[in-house]
Amino acid sequence: MNNPILRKAMISMAILLIPGLALADVKISLKIRGGWAYFSGGDVNRGALSLFDWERTFWPATQGGHRPVHSGYEIGGDIIFKLNPTIGIGIGGGYLRTSRGSVMDVSDPETGITGWLTTRPDLSATPIRLALILDFPVSKKFNLSASIGGSCYLQARYRDNAEESTYVGNNMLVGWYAIRTRVEKKGVPLGFDGGVGIEYHLAPRIFLCFDVKGRYARLRGLEGSSAFSDEFNDILEWGKLYYESVPMLAGSARLTMVQTSPPAGPGGEPRQAVVDLSAISLQAGIRIRL
Repeated sequence: MNNPILRKAMISMAILLIPGLALADVKISLKIRGGWAYFSGGDVNRGALSLFDWERTFWPATQGGHRPVHSGYEIGGDIIFKLNPTIGIGIGGGYLRTSRGSVMDVSDPETGITGWLTTRPDLSATPIRLALILDFPVSKKFNLSASIGGSCYLQARYRDNAEESTYVGNNMLVGWYAIRTRVEKKGVPLGFDGGVGIEYHLAPRIFLCFDVKGRYARLRGLEGSSAFSDEFNDILEWGKLYYESVPMLAGSARLTMVQTSPPAGPGGEPRQAVVDLSAISLQAGIRIRL
């Protein structure tokens, strides 16, 4: 999501709130947390899967295959301004990343040719958050909390290295290709997030925190380059990231690659690729009341 009005409003609100809240009669806390996250990935996974499906059509025997990019991590911190015992405002940031490699061994017993295909998609971003935080004490030791807000995603990047090599007897290389994609979302794209959690009062000013958080952040229009190389070609494309169906391979996606202009198809239904940072995360940390 990339709504310029909402994005500017969120940034302006954060700039105005920080000095005002710091001078007001509010309680201030620092919350630091991190943990595991399950990412959607979007067309990143569809594009990588199609490459493995396409390679399978050429080889009598394969072993291994595509593993989708989902599991990752998120770390960060927030400054929380408590306006009253129930309502607070959080301003913070962090870093998130997910990456996973896939390997498929291929072979043709009749010719003795063997080889392998590998990919390693990598997604990362630096979110800056502004959130409304609600606290509900349930006992002297435990608090329940809920948050809802938005994040600006700085340095939202997608990278991938795909390589295929084939060998004949005596490890003689007979064919290869490599595709390296590097793209980034320009500007400051906006997403929404929220969560619930529980806090344990460990010491007079220290709380242990356990949170479940959700995020919606589907990014389009990433720009950068894709480099395709093999024994005959060395091609570098600059532009935007596209996704396209492969007419020759029904039900599968085209490689998600950078194109200078929208690919022609035919019948491929080209569109800008979605790099989906939407995720569910489980986080643990501490909150220190200053």
